[in-house]
Amino acid sequence: FRSIKFGGNAMVNEQLLTQFAEDVVFLKLAGLKPVVVHGAGPQITDALNQSGIESVFSNGYRVTDDKSIVIIKKVLKNVQNQLVENINKLRNIAIGVSGDEDNVIKAEKKSLLQEGLEIDLGLVGQISNIDQEKIIEILENNYIPVISCLGIDKSGNVLNINADEGASA
Repeated sequence: FRSIKFGGNAMVNEQLLTQFAEDVVFLKLAGLKPVVVHGAGPQITDALNQSGIESVFSNGYRVTDDKSIVIIKKVLKNVQNQLVENINKLRNIAIGVSGDEDNVIKAEKKSLLQEGLEIDLGLVGQISNIDQEKIIEILENNYIPVISCLGIDKSGNVLNINADEGASA
């Protein structure tokens, strides 16, 4: 199978979203096994702003606290539902998978060093394991998994995962 990251401008443009769904369905019907991995950067920033939470980035990662992760989960679920709905309008072959709730993405707290100092990113995760068996099972049942980039650590904490890192893992 191959992972496809969905993000950026395509996420906020209805025409690009529709074209993306058509392309993913085409790949599936052509015999490939696409796995869609998505983030929701622009929508998360908007939702956080509407909640009075300023988005802070450090080395390209969104610093995530307890309040932010609740909003991030909600936004990712909405984006996932929209993606699944757009694919399923064409063919009923997409299923949403939450990296944390479905235990697909195991992660640990990400740590970054800058000039010898550790940068605290809060609830930002680094992927330690992907449950490929669950993904393969979905593919073998003839569905396209649409995976939101949230991970879960050994203590059950939900961690925000960069979608590019999620797709490449």
